[in-house]
Amino acid sequence: MNFGFTFNNQHSSDFHIVMRSLDRTILPAKRREGYTIPGRDGAYYQPGTPDYESRQIKVQISFRGEAQSLQSLRQRIREIAKWLSADEALLIFDDEPDKAYTASIDTGLSLEQLRVWGQCELIFSCQPFAESVQYLTDTKDITENNDSLTVQVNGTQDTPCIITIKNTGTTDIKGITIQRKAGKA
Repeated sequence: MNFGFTFNNQHSSDFHIVMRSLDRTILPAKRREGYTIPGRDGAYYQPGTPDYESRQIKVQISFRGEAQSLQSLRQRIREIAKWLSADEALLIFDDEPDKAYTASIDTGLSLEQLRVWGQCELIFSCQPFAESVQYLTDTKDITENNDSLTVQVNGTQDTPCIITIKNTGTTDIKGITIQRKAGKA
């Protein structure tokens, strides 16, 4: 299997792309506001959990056209540009098939060309953390008052989640409380 990526529901191998990872940062930069105090070394940072900046993922792709011609190479880069122009699509790398980044390319695409081969650098602007490709679903028949359901999240970062409650019965649902327990158990 070629090492590549899926973006906008299409795999890079569909374009005969060979990918080289340039920068897939492990942890995005923290967004912290520091205050400098005259006469004191360093800076004072507001205590608490910091927010994180968006993540940039850089890869280099190489490819050629269908035929061994410059016209075919130009056609291929236009197909690739159309594919990559999606806004906020899922980006999944072959070496982490269970994780997806919400990503888009905000910079231009420059083509470096050697005869009938093309190469360019892609900079994906992503949300700070990857999300699970496989969403956790749980079905529970709640027929009594004060029934509860505990959802265990196995992620490595504290991130927002989406909770969807669907009533499949005929009785109205009332008095739902969603509670978040602070800290790790």
